[in-house]
Amino acid sequence: MIFRLTLGLGAALFMLGLAAWGPSDIGANLLKRSGLVTEASASLPVPELDDLVGGSAMAGAEQFRHRGFVLAKLRGLTTWWWKGGEERCIRTTTEQGLYRSLAAMPSEACFQ
Repeated sequence: MIFRLTLGLGAALFMLGLAAWGPSDIGANLLKRSGLVTEASASLPVPELDDLVGGSAMAGAEQFRHRGFVLAKLRGLTTWWWKGGEERCIRTTTEQGLYRSLAAMPSEACFQ
């Protein structure tokens, strides 16, 4: 039992080391297939929407709608926005009523 746990932990650490090479390297692809990559680690910055970070989430939601996005999913203080024509999924995180982070996500994250 301990041997299997150690072997599994060693394999996970090895794969995490491979992922440190960068998203386009083989390590990241292995991690994605293994299921060890989380949604957060698959996110990308969205420079054209960065003006919303730090602003009011209520005003930001209106801006998302104005820019052609629809609310796809809401879980706690995290919101996913979908823009169907471009097949874009954007995740926002709110803290104290302000957008604290914003990232592009794979379309599956919006359940599309």
